[in-house]
Amino acid sequence: MIGTTVQRLPTLIPLVALMLVGVLLAGCGAASLRDQETAVDAQAAQTPDDMTSVSDSQPVAAEPAPPSEPAASTETVQAAPSADNPAAWSTVQAGAQTFAGRLDQANQSVASCQTDAAAGRDFDTCIGEAYTTISAAAGELATTVDGTIGQTDGVCRAALSTLREAAQAMIDDYARAVVTTDLTSRETLDLRLAEDTRAYADETIAAAAACSG
Repeated sequence: MIGTTVQRLPTLIPLVALMLVGVLLAGCGAASLRDQETAVDAQAAQTPDDMTSVSDSQPVAAEPAPPSEPAASTETVQAAPSADNPAAWSTVQAGAQTFAGRLDQANQSVASCQTDAAAGRDFDTCIGEAYTTISAAAGELATTVDGTIGQTDGVCRAALSTLREAAQAMIDDYARAVVTTDLTSRETLDLRLAEDTRAYADETIAAAAACSG
């Protein structure tokens, strides 16, 4: 079985998709954030009260007290934090760059599995380790997206949500591939893994366009 498996080296990571993501992540920096500072100098005009002299021999009529105004509330209303899509994307972008590096390493490991198997190493174990690496790396990326998506809104939030789904698909399918040893099932799963990677590449590009500008 190992000999048959070795002859069919699986195409786990579509290189075109990875190159596309690599170009995107290398050339698409996070948008610079503008620090807006407003200085307002308020000077309260103070008008001295006019003092009215009255005769000691005449009683002074008491003036009616002005209607009391409701005391200003001392409660501070906490405003909801505003969305910062570029900052969120900057964090996700860094995570995606790390993920791309892990994918590249896994791709090299997969390529070496054939040579290692010819030297006597178990091919299934070799491939399983590469699958595990990718699944774990996708999990780290998903955690990064989870931690930043709350800072976003609009089309950026929608794009990151879809990217998160794409990462989850990779987590699940690569973890499933670790325990899949049947050749026919593995071939079917390899096709799904390739689709997962292409979908991830597409959603990364979409998220960059939606969030970085």
